[in-house]
Amino acid sequence: MNKNLKNKVLRALIDNPETRKDDMILTAEIINNTELNISNGKKDYIIKICRNWSELGLPNIKTIERHRRKEQSLHPELIDRETELKRREEEKIYREEFK
Repeated sequence: MNKNLKNKVLRALIDNPETRKDDMILTAEIINNTELNISNGKKDYIIKICRNWSELGLPNIKTIERHRRKEQSLHPELIDRETELKRREEEKIYREEFK
């Protein structure tokens, strides 16, 4: 999946200059080019939200992630162990792929 995602990101950046300015527009492009087990109406709705993320006043996903990491470092009891193990495994795969 990582290599496929890497190719989708590169293709979106090449084909659509908007994706170079806004990660949520990039996310919308990736969703648009990914087969999902949901109806097209739901997929279009998700894409619309992503494309209008900032205008809707939604917080930056990376900011939310940074706050989650900070709070979990201060309160380790809030860490879901299964999710932590999965994240560590994904990080390991990523590091090996992009050495």
